[in-house]
Amino acid sequence: MQIDAHTIFKKGWDVSMLEQWGACRNEYAVLTTYPTNYKDLYKNSNNHWEMPHLCKASASGALVRNAQASAVANLEQPVLAPLWAAGLSFSKCHAERKVPNDVNLRQVFTGEEFARGARLWTHGYDFYTITRPIIGVYYGGMKGGKGGWNHNTAEARKSSERIGTLLQTKGSDQSPEAIKDLGTFGLGNKRTLDQYYEFSGINLKTGVLNGNCICKYVPWELKKEVEDV
Repeated sequence: MQIDAHTIFKKGWDVSMLEQWGACRNEYAVLTTYPTNYKDLYKNSNNHWEMPHLCKASASGALVRNAQASAVANLEQPVLAPLWAAGLSFSKCHAERKVPNDVNLRQVFTGEEFARGARLWTHGYDFYTITRPIIGVYYGGMKGGKGGWNHNTAEARKSSERIGTLLQTKGSDQSPEAIKDLGTFGLGNKRTLDQYYEFSGINLKTGVLNGNCICKYVPWELKKEVEDV
């Protein structure tokens, strides 16, 4: 499970999260979204259990930034989503073993989520929005943050170029050496990057960034994968 440091939990959150994950009926399910504002953690938002649903984004070169969450309401079970969020990512631990955070992406904030999401999805993982508030987050100034890291332009440029190679953006380095340098932090082989661009509606090759708020599951051949995780 991955969350932000500025997160609070409802009583029984662990049982609720496991129940939500089980309702997906998918070994490769990842519960992920930007969590509810902490003020609304115990509320039935707008009287129809409105929940944050990530499906829109903007891009600058290879760096994609998730937009403010859209919303879904009155869900009876978790629903497929096109984008991964760092603020909540709950899955079987094999997701972390197979698709760990890329430790080479230094100085990266914008761009990290879409790159990790593309890797997870091409490895066969699917993203789901939860049906009810389980954790809450302090947003904006409520976090009480007191600063950040020192900026290093050279490191930031190198990381951006690395993401460009991963996401095959126009003008990026697609040499065998650059692709090999991604190492264990590259794309998976269960689905293709082009399939993810179509699924998500965020296509860095064409520049079309419509975002698909309603998604259709894209199957892949399971074979004996579950036996190996």
